[in-house]
This record gives sequence, C-alpha cells and structure tokens, in this order.
Amino acid sequence: MMLNNFVDNKRVNFAWLLQQRAKSKPNRTAFIYLEDGENQKLSVTYSELDEQARKIAGFLQSKGCAGERVLLLYPSGIDYIAAFFGCLYAGAIAVPLYQLRNNRRALLRMHSVWQDAQAKFILSTKANLQVFNDNQDILPQFNGSILVATNEIDISYVHDWQEPDYQEIAYLQYTSGSTGTPKGVMVAHHNLVHNSEITHHAWANDESSTIVSWLPLHHDMGLIAKILQAVYVGSLCVLMSPVHFIQKPWRWLKAISEYKAKLSGAPNFAYDLCVEKIKPEQLIDLDLSHWQIVYTGAEPVRSMTIDKFSRKFAVCGFNKESFYPCYGLAEITLNATSNDVKGSPKCITLATNKLEQGIVERVVTAVDGENTRTFVACGKALRDQKIKIVNPSTLNEVNENEIGEIWLSGPSKTLGYWNKPEETALTFHAEIANKPGVKYLRSGDLGFLQAERLYIVGRHKDLIIIRGKNYYPIDIEFSSESAALELEQNDSAAFSIEVEGVEQLVVVQTVKRTEIRKVDSIKIKEFIRKTIIDDHEINPYEIVLVIPGQIPKTSSGKVQRKLCKQLYLEQALKVI
Repeated sequence: MMLNNFVDNKRVNFAWLLQQRAKSKPNRTAFIYLEDGENQKLSVTYSELDEQARKIAGFLQSKGCAGERVLLLYPSGIDYIAAFFGCLYAGAIAVPLYQLRNNRRALLRMHSVWQDAQAKFILSTKANLQVFNDNQDILPQFNGSILVATNEIDISYVHDWQEPDYQEIAYLQYTSGSTGTPKGVMVAHHNLVHNSEITHHAWANDESSTIVSWLPLHHDMGLIAKILQAVYVGSLCVLMSPVHFIQKPWRWLKAISEYKAKLSGAPNFAYDLCVEKIKPEQLIDLDLSHWQIVYTGAEPVRSMTIDKFSRKFAVCGFNKESFYPCYGLAEITLNATSNDVKGSPKCITLATNKLEQGIVERVVTAVDGENTRTFVACGKALRDQKIKIVNPSTLNEVNENEIGEIWLSGPSKTLGYWNKPEETALTFHAEIANKPGVKYLRSGDLGFLQAERLYIVGRHKDLIIIRGKNYYPIDIEFSSESAALELEQNDSAAFSIEVEGVEQLVVVQTVKRTEIRKVDSIKIKEFIRKTIIDDHEINPYEIVLVIPGQIPKTSSGKVQRKLCKQLYLEQALKVI
C-alpha cells in the first residue's frame, strides 16, 4: 500500500496508518526487539500492535485524556512503541522520554519536562514506576498526575476505544538542552506524515526494506526515521537497546547481516566505534551487501570516518556508496536534507584561514603544511523543503562563497515550542531582510551551499571568537583527539572563557579508560597544545584531561559545550 497520495489529506495521521496496516496485513511482523541485543526476541504483528494501542487508548480516554500531555518513561522496546501509538489513538499528546532510573540528574530533568509540559499522565511499566516510590526524597509530589503501568491495563479497554477528534499536535519532542528550562517542539500530525513521505522518497525504501536500529526511541532519529518510517512503508523493524550497542557494536552489524536489512543509520560516533571495537575475526560471518541506505547525521559527519568504516567492512560486502549523510533537527520534524543520488558522499576541502573569516575558498590540491578542513555534503533539500543561508546579524542572504546560518521552511517545519511564544516567534517566524512573507526556521547551525548541496560548519552559539578570528569547536576538538593514541575520539569539548576581560580557549579531552592509570598527563597535554597551535595558530589557556563519561552529550551524541563549560567553571569535572 503506497501512501504518497495521502500526504496532503488532513485526516491522515499515524493512528490511521497503523490501522490500515493492521487491516491489510494483520499477521505481518511489525517489530522485533532483541532483548539481549542478539538472540532473545520479542515480536509484535501489526494487528497485535493495533490491539495494544487501542487498549491503552481506551484506558486513557476513560480518564479524560483528550489534548492532555502524557509522559512516556520506558526502556527501548515494544512497550514504548505501543504506548506512543496508544497516545495517538487516544487523541492525547505524547511526550517521549527515556527510561526511569535511580539517577538524580536524569530524574530532575524528567521532572523539569513534566512541569513544562504540564503532563496529566505518566506511562511506563509496573517495574519502572517503582522508581517514583524509591525517590520521594528527590522528586516532589506530581500534583495529581495519573501513573499508569500499561502492562497491567485490562484487555477489555480495547472495546472502549473510540475514534477521537484528533488534536493538531501529535507529540512534544523535548530537545536535549543543557539548562533546566527544556523546550518541547510541537510536532503536528501533518509534519510526521510529510517528513515520512519525503524521507521515503529520498531513500526509496518500501515494505521489503527491513530496518535495524539501536537508537533511543525518545529521540527523533530513533522514533521517526526508524519506528514511524517502518509503519509508513509497512516494513519490518528490528530493534535493540543503545546499551547493548555500546557494549558490543558488533551486535548492530550482526543484526543488519542476519536480517538482511536495507536501511539503518546512526550518528558519526557509532561508525567510529565499530571501526575501533569490532575485531577482525568478527568480520568473517558478516554480510553487509544488503545494507543500501546507511544514513549518518545528528552530529558532524567526518569524511575520515566514512573512509575508515568503508575500508574496514569492504570485506563484508559493504559499499561506500551506500552512505547517506543527512541533516535535520527536531524543529523540522527530522530530515531536511539527504543524498539525492547514489554515489560516494561528496566532499569539499577548504582553506582554514578563510574559514576564520567566514569565507568558503576551495582547495583543489592541498600543499604540505597548509591548514585545510574537509567537509561532507549532507545532500540537497528534500522535495518541497527550502534552505537559505543567512547572515545571522544582518538577516540578509549571503553569497555562495560565504558561511551563514541555515534557515529552513516547508511543510515539515513544526509548530513551535510548547508554551514559549516569544522563543517560537524568534526561532520559527524569521524573515529575510527585504524579502518579507516567508517565515523561516532559524536552525542555529552554520553552513554553506555549493551546487545546492548543504555543508555544515558548526553551531552559531558555539562559535569561538578570539582576537577577531572565528574558530569552530569541532575543528579544535578534532585536533585535540588526534594528538595522541591515548585519547578518546568524538569525546572532547572546546569553548572559550573570559579571563581578565580577554577571551581564552579551553579544551576538555577524555582519556581512554584503559590508559587512565598509566597516562603521562603532562606529556599528553603538550601533544594536544602543540597540535592545536600547529593546526589553528592558537594557544589554549587550559587543557583538561578527564575520565570517560564527563563530557555531557545529547541523546544523539552531540557534545553539549555550554553545559561542559558550566561544569568546568564549577570545577565539577572529574579530572585526571
């Protein structure tokens, strides 16, 4: 059943789509969850998922849930998926979050989201809800919120379910902010259908295109690109938890091989982890020849990562041309750009000294000693999405050879931030100077367009300006990580602080766990300092070596530099 014709039909949403799947192919397996990341399986058919969603929806409707916000606090798995669709079926507004844990920081962040969303319901399993009883000293009373263990709802509520008057908002996607004031992106039903369609068109997947994922289900990439994309095209989706992937990255590729998956993707760090952790003898039984859509996004895409991964897994039938670098964000639902044609990812090498001035100057042949940086194209705008590159100060469009802020418009642009009208107006309703009329989303990301392809440079707010020069943190972090073998990749943070009225550079770098006891910290800092000076002609004010797990990141793996700076200033980092 192809769904392209329904994209512009306002009555179509994912509750309706799942019902159509349950009617047309009731016994087809929709999702498989690998409980141990490898062999132990739970599965659900489309008709079973539809029944579970109706049961949850019937119960929620009996408690007056229409338009109410519902926190989802599950581990990865089928219970999570059933609860999300249960909210859609009920006409409630889902708020996907992470699994409840006895962790003070996670619990306080969950509470701040609960307050912001003004959630009436909290859904999880019976075992997980026990966390509330165990943490009364941390968590204040939830002011009448209804706690629901969905695995204990009586099946009879299936018959109580009634088709609701659907709200415009399908769910709130809370961004991975670094402060105590979280922002919930209001994702509309039509946003989800539109973004699923343009993603399907870009990737050319169908009901035979098995999907494999370890991504968190509360994150937009895991939820929309995997769960909803599978329902949209009617394909099988095989899941495992992020923890099982991190423990053994081989499990991800094993599942792709075993289920002959066509589509799977992750942030850049996941491919680096596979290269580093998977042993040569583990390649023997892997067949990656079916893996045709290998998308990478959510954090800067590195050409070196693509090359290393492609070389290592070529013996498994992996094809470098299957890489699909993407760009997107929750405020645009998910995907904004992707590769438009099959072929090796497009790259461009630029002169670093010009980048510092915000100028795009291509270097065709790099000379030894010349500082350059290679960028990977994240594809072109998908279908009817529009991209503009704008000077964030003047609000004028920049020339093709200039770097500016990425602005986006189109049907996938979401409604704004929940209960934050001023921030919504500033971020979602921007207009280009002297070109009023079209309302754009300001992404906060810096980039440029070449031959209509988008290249990402960094975050506007993270930009480091020292002595009038622009420094992009990702460049400095890459230099730091490459300075010595003892250092972790994709696990550093560069930011500036003010010292006696002057901006200074600070670099926080993680040391590999296996090297902590034997590392010569003074020597390693000298290596890092020399590499940064050689690459960027800037001398760091301080280099801080930390143990693993100290640098805060979002659920998709993005470094939270602002929060890392705060921890540094508070002397809260565990320093080697």
